[in-house]
Amino acid sequence: MLTAAGAGLYSISIFGTGMWSYIILGVAVLQFVSLVISPLNKIAALAARATGIVSVIALALLLVAATTGGSFSMSESNIILSFLMVLLSVFGLSAASWPVDKTR
Repeated sequence: MLTAAGAGLYSISIFGTGMWSYIILGVAVLQFVSLVISPLNKIAALAARATGIVSVIALALLLVAATTGGSFSMSESNIILSFLMVLLSVFGLSAASWPVDKTR
């Protein structure tokens, strides 16, 4: 949740507001709300998995774009954004092992 919020806010500070930054912030809010409202746990886990998958794809595309021109170069903001995408990927894909308690 905190990584998604940080990535969304950092994305807004770099690129300005956009659909993907709002989606990432929405996932963070959904995960936060799911801590209190337990019926949202399954939806939050699915959203985290989807965020993890999209982050892997976005990270791969960012690395491909960094190699354009024959040499690998990334700006400092892209390095920070790629680090946040790695964290989103790891935490998002770990949602497959989250226990979803249906009895609460």
